[in-house]
Amino acid sequence: MKNRIVLWIIPLLFGMGCIQTSMVETIGPSDTRLSNEYYQQGQDYEAKKDPIQAFKAYSLAVTVDPSNKKAVEDRARIAKTLRSLAEKHYHEGLRRYQEGQYGQGRREFLTALKYRPDHPSAIKILTTRKRIPIARYVIHEIKEGENLARIAQIYYGDQTKFPVIAQYNQLADATRLLVGQKIKIPEIQGVDFLVDVNSVQAESPYTVDFAIPPADDQWNGMTNNIIEEKKTEQADFAVIHREQGIALFERNQYIEAIVELNKALFFKPDDKDSQDYIHRSHFQLAVALFNSQNYLAAKEQFAESLKYKEDCAPCAEYLQKSEEQYKELHYKRGMQYYGKEELLEAIQEWELVVALDPAYKNVDYLINKARVIHAKIEEMKKEQKENNKKW
Repeated sequence: MKNRIVLWIIPLLFGMGCIQTSMVETIGPSDTRLSNEYYQQGQDYEAKKDPIQAFKAYSLAVTVDPSNKKAVEDRARIAKTLRSLAEKHYHEGLRRYQEGQYGQGRREFLTALKYRPDHPSAIKILTTRKRIPIARYVIHEIKEGENLARIAQIYYGDQTKFPVIAQYNQLADATRLLVGQKIKIPEIQGVDFLVDVNSVQAESPYTVDFAIPPADDQWNGMTNNIIEEKKTEQADFAVIHREQGIALFERNQYIEAIVELNKALFFKPDDKDSQDYIHRSHFQLAVALFNSQNYLAAKEQFAESLKYKEDCAPCAEYLQKSEEQYKELHYKRGMQYYGKEELLEAIQEWELVVALDPAYKNVDYLINKARVIHAKIEEMKKEQKENNKKW
């Protein structure tokens, strides 16, 4: 008799709620196939020692399914690796610049940007220029044991000004000088030019235009003689990434388009075309997610789309629909589990609804009821187990 208690009491407890489950619509689980495919691609790229592509793949996986914990964790881990690699190459670039190896230094800075496209210091060095007007110069022939720092000391009384000489002569590596090599030593306005006046030659209107050396304090005292200006590289970078983003959009590769358009907006935040296409990319991605019943991810993408076009009526309408469909989906799933007496699963589904809308239908009441029933069942099971031991 004791063994039959649970068998007849469970239907009775469920019947107390007067809940009809026979008419509940059957809804399958969210389709996570695409997210898992992107995640596997990330794993494959890692195996090939390609962290950049791995990061992109993990980012795609997270965008498609924000609840993919493995993708979220691995993306964060790879992002840390990329930041570390970017810093390594950036500091190597600084070292090269400080030694006068400008060509190699530039390559290191570009590599740093490959690993971290928004690296502010690398961008500043590559895009900020100082212009020094040059009117006169003298010819100097390299002697045994000389280097540019020593030559700068001879002509300016300040060895830290050797980058002016290096870049005036377009030397990619200031450390590679040959005995007998002839170079021009430019006169810098406002700086003593320690030469024989008769040896000075006139220069046609010319300016030395070069990247700011990392040790910027070496330019103290020259501020009045140097005109700082931003070159057009930032605008050029914006155009490049914008065009790449638009091309990806037209191929329906919306996630990849968003990545490129975000880069364009980093370099030019007010670029209207980039803003328009990133809005459209988020919207189209959101619609695809909505149609695949991935409503929570769709809701996030519609919200992102609205950031770039606040008056987008379809975005706002779809956002509301996404939330309603998400709540209804998990509400009905909870009802299905409840009808099959799978109480813990039902509670988990309803808690997803409560997280968005605690007042949705009678979900709060259902959660409490399911918990009470589950507790009673567990209590009866425990009691039955103890009685069995007695027998």
